[in-house]
Amino acid sequence: MPEEPILILADPNGKAWDFAEKIYHKLKSNENSKREYVLGKVEIIKFNDGEIFAKILENVRKKPVILSIILLWTPRTGLFHWH
Repeated sequence: MPEEPILILADPNGKAWDFAEKIYHKLKSNENSKREYVLGKVEIIKFNDGEIFAKILENVRKKPVILSIILLWTPRTGLFHWH
């Protein structure tokens, strides 16, 4: 029985999209792998109060998922921020 495809998710409008694409193409180019990979999209909305809303635009039910994000730490505040 074939293994479930692995979803690689990232926001195409975010800074992590290029990273996710590189990972996806690297994994797909492995001729020895029998695993299927799918590059999917996430919509991330950042609000002025610091809240973040993420909407996964792919069906992820019962599937392994890799979420590609970039977190930056701000020393002045001691907080992490999504990018």
